[in-house]
Amino acid sequence: MSIGVYLEVTLVNGQNYSIPVEEGHSLEQELELFLKREGRYATDWVPLMKAGRELFVRYEQIVLVSPLG
Repeated sequence: MSIGVYLEVTLVNGQNYSIPVEEGHSLEQELELFLKREGRYATDWVPLMKAGRELFVRYEQIVLVSPLG
């Protein structure tokens, strides 16, 4: 079983969440989309995952993003 590739984000409250890289994207492409707010990141809300649950936070709540793979 392979471990997925994802971006890890840390929120202002110190909690860490992940953003799975979309199929067909490299880690670098996903990070670029995130930083430029393009594609699925074009809104004010960022889709996050934690413990199999999807949730959304505003960009202003994110203080750190790290590519992990």
